Amino acid sequence: MPVIAAPAAEAMASRLVVMMTAADKRAVEARARGAGLSPSEFVRRAARDYVPADPAEASALDLLADEIEATVTAMRSEMARLDAEMTAHRAEMARLRARA
Repeated sequence: MPVIAAPAAEAMASRLVVMMTAADKRAVEARARGAGLSPSEFVRRAARDYVPADPAEASALDLLADEIEATVTAMRSEMARLDAEMTAHRAEMARLRARA
């Protein structure tokens, strides 16, 4: 397998958190070590090179990715709204304390 250079660190602008069992994590780390790769590079390559056996599986994965993207967008929006609300509450609390 040809060695492909990892992308430059500055090109890495997105993060994906993948939940897995401790045993799965150890297995990924062991396989990455065996391939001479970091766990992140190992997972990137595995994801990039993955080819589903069934075209229906590919569409299901595309739909799932779209759903995840929409959920993350909604979560970010809600977090921004809550942050603004908390900022307003803190300002109100400061104003009330100053009056006391």
